[in-house]
Amino acid sequence: MTMNEDERFEQWMKAVDDVLENKVGLSSDDMRDRDWLSAYEAGETPEEAILDLCGNPDNVVAFMEEELYG
Repeated sequence: MTMNEDERFEQWMKAVDDVLENKVGLSSDDMRDRDWLSAYEAGETPEEAILDLCGNPDNVVAFMEEELYG
C-alpha cells in the first residue's frame, strides 16, 4: 500500500509531536497555530520546522516564553 500525501503529512506531524513532547512536554495541538504544512511542503525536517516556527526546544524557558508571549 502506498501512502498518499495526507498520510505522509500525518506521519511528519507525528514526528513533530514526538520531538515537542520529548523536549517540552507539549504537542503541536497544545500550542499556538503554526504553518506546519508550509514547512512540510518546503521539505523541512520536523526538527528544522520546530526551530523555524517555534524556537529551540532545548532551551525550554526561552521556548515557553516565546510560546506564551511571542
